[in-house]
Amino acid sequence: MKKKLILLVWLALNIPINATFASDFLTVIDNVSGPITLFTQAIYSACYVIGIGFLFGSIVQYRQHRQNPTQVRISTPIFLLIAGIVLLFLPWLLGLSTATEFMR
Repeated sequence: MKKKLILLVWLALNIPINATFASDFLTVIDNVSGPITLFTQAIYSACYVIGIGFLFGSIVQYRQHRQNPTQVRISTPIFLLIAGIVLLFLPWLLGLSTATEFMR
C-alpha cells in the first residue's frame, strides 16, 4: 500500500504541465458536467417521489393513531409529515441556491 502511494506521488510530481492544460481541463469539465446534470435531475425526481410517499404515509399513520393511539405514537406521523414537506421543497431550495451562486 505504501509503495503504491509513493508511486502515485512520484507520478503526480513528474507529469509535465504544458500550456494546453487549461483547455484540456475545461474539456474534461464539460464532459463531466453532462452526467452530473442527469444525476442531479434523478435526485430531484427521487426527492419528489419519496416526499409524496412520506406525506401519504403520514396520513395513513395518523389514521392508525386515531383508531388505536397505543399502537402508533403521534410522533411517527408528525415526523413523516415534516420529512415529506422537506423532501418536496428540497429540489426547489437547491435550485434556488444554485441559481444564486452562479448568477453573480
